[in-house]
Amino acid sequence: MKTMYEYMYPVGCKVWENMPDDFPEGVPYTSVPPVPDVPLDRQFWNPSERKWEEVVTQDFSKKLALLENLSEGLQDDNKILKQANEELTKRADSLAQINSKTMFTTIQNSKEIGLLKDQLQTSKNEGGE
Repeated sequence: MKTMYEYMYPVGCKVWENMPDDFPEGVPYTSVPPVPDVPLDRQFWNPSERKWEEVVTQDFSKKLALLENLSEGLQDDNKILKQANEELTKRADSLAQINSKTMFTTIQNSKEIGLLKDQLQTSKNEGGE
């Protein structure tokens, strides 16, 4: 069994003891222990450096770099979502056109069936007299 540390955003940590040895290390868990003698709510996990840092000594350039990395990831995700949305819109437009054509064809067929029924009825009436 091992101890894992769940890092919180923007600061803090939750300690998980007695975790299975095969428990994976990854967001938001690390096996690196927090800074000793510093309260858990006064430190944060720096994933790029894989270490805990005290909030009071936090360098704003590091914070800015973390935000920039986050922003880049979100921008990439946003591009992917926009492309997927465009593809779905094209498909929806295509399906709407198919639906419209199908409805038009159905109406035409219904009219033709009606005319054929009328002609058949007229034939029966003329032949039956």
